[in-house]
Amino acid sequence: MPETLDAPVTTTPETPATPQRGGIDAMMAQLDQAAASGKPVAEASKPAATTPPPAKPEVAKAPEAAKAPEVKPAPTTAPKTPEPEMSEADMEKVIKANPKAWRVFEASKKKWQTEKSTLEQRIQQIEQKATQTPADDRKLEALNKQLEELRGESTKYKQELVKRDYTASDDYKKNFVEKANSVYAEAVGFVQQLSVTDGDNERKATQADFDEIRSLPLGARRKVANDKFGEYAGDVLQFVRDIDTIKRDATLAVQRHAEQSEKEAAEREAMTSKERQEYDGYYKQSLDGVRSNEAYGKWFSPDEADPEATKLLTDGFDEIEKVTSQLDKLPVDQKAAYSAIYRARAAATPRLILEINRRDTKITELEAELAKYRGTDPGAEHGKGGEQLQGDKPRGIEGASAVYDNAPRS
Repeated sequence: MPETLDAPVTTTPETPATPQRGGIDAMMAQLDQAAASGKPVAEASKPAATTPPPAKPEVAKAPEAAKAPEVKPAPTTAPKTPEPEMSEADMEKVIKANPKAWRVFEASKKKWQTEKSTLEQRIQQIEQKATQTPADDRKLEALNKQLEELRGESTKYKQELVKRDYTASDDYKKNFVEKANSVYAEAVGFVQQLSVTDGDNERKATQADFDEIRSLPLGARRKVANDKFGEYAGDVLQFVRDIDTIKRDATLAVQRHAEQSEKEAAEREAMTSKERQEYDGYYKQSLDGVRSNEAYGKWFSPDEADPEATKLLTDGFDEIEKVTSQLDKLPVDQKAAYSAIYRARAAATPRLILEINRRDTKITELEAELAKYRGTDPGAEHGKGGEQLQGDKPRGIEGASAVYDNAPRS
């Protein structure tokens, strides 16, 4: 018995539709009319003018053209009787057994996810408008309706995936599939020891005889079992009922598992949302603390006086946020590369700040020493150095240079 709890699915071949007749009869009628009137087909088939032409001298009438044969409408095909829709159990069986159907299922799921994301973005854009017209209201209502439908499909797909995962689990196989297979094997072994009456002949019962009883509606099983197995019909029917009981228990277990998984997912989502809000609050508090630190806070804060440095800082924060939000989805090699880069940058930050502070200190010392040398300039007023004026004559180094430049040359 295959590892499934469903009875074999039978299908009814579809009756081919009767082909529709083309317009060849009408075309042949036009050709006959054109042959009789001596006019081209286009003119022979042209409708008569609504305004009568002016009167002409009466002439002998030409023989009347042969009347085109009447074109009868093609018989219509009787409407087909719609086939019954496939049950959920049969659909699940098809999806499990057919990899192609599963690929289609996966593609459909990706499609609604893309459409859902697009619709949410469009709704957000509309909601952010400064003014909203009645046309916007109607469009928003239609988009919300479509979004609700997609959410319903999302829930359905999630439930189907949860059910499929559970039916493939070891727990499901142990509690239901193996148990059903065991009862089925016992039933087939029992039936094969019996003889059945098939018309006027008597033959050994087979597995197919037992499967036939299982596939029948409840109301028809007893009669067929009595006809086939006689006094052993009750034993055969008991095996069938045992398998049906296992199937019902399995269906109920799958449904309960899906409901429990959905409940747990909702709880996780609520908890994740709460934790995210708490995280955002703590993150902002911590970042404000870093930026307000007197020793190194300036390195992590925007500087209105230096737009170029501020842009680099902002871009760095954006890059970190973007990468960390999708880190779990990246391949292992990229994840390791980003981790190494960011760890190296974080570790190097204290060292870079130390080196910058050392250079700032050195620059301050050099500037002080330069000011000292300028203060030793001969003629510098009050030790400040540089060009000094006394009346209209420059003094100091600049004054000496001016004297030299203006000295007469002989």
